[in-house]
Amino acid sequence: MAQGPQLSDRAAAAGARLSTADTPLPDRAASPAAPLSVAGRQLHDRFIEAIDDDLDMPTALAVTREVLRAPLSEDERRWLILDADAVLGLNLDRVWEAHPVAVAPSEVQALLADRSAARDARDFARADAIRDELAALGWDVVDGPDGSTVRPISRT
Repeated sequence: MAQGPQLSDRAAAAGARLSTADTPLPDRAASPAAPLSVAGRQLHDRFIEAIDDDLDMPTALAVTREVLRAPLSEDERRWLILDADAVLGLNLDRVWEAHPVAVAPSEVQALLADRSAARDARDFARADAIRDELAALGWDVVDGPDGSTVRPISRT
């Protein structure tokens, strides 16, 4: 009488070790490891709801993008993004490590303040000249709804 494939002793032992019956996995969705603010917890819950809703990835990604703009501490924002990445599998932890946040020297910060003042005075020629000066120093100006910031120019 022919029998179906049998598990080897080693495979059976491995399967026994992988069983979650004896060692339940932590429920990161219901009990996040980090203490979250009210706003952070709401974003986390919305991300989990999207994933639980038949893997609604467009909504999950939209919530993840909201996290990046939310008025949260850098640590909380980083935790929320990396927690979402545990589901998304984008290896964002490697990106975070590879691109540390650069702090602009005081000279660059002073030029950025001068540029902002020139823009407020509608002296766009002066603002453009300062942008060029910052670029020569290796800094790119990023204008946004909350003002201007600088980031190092990528030399790749």
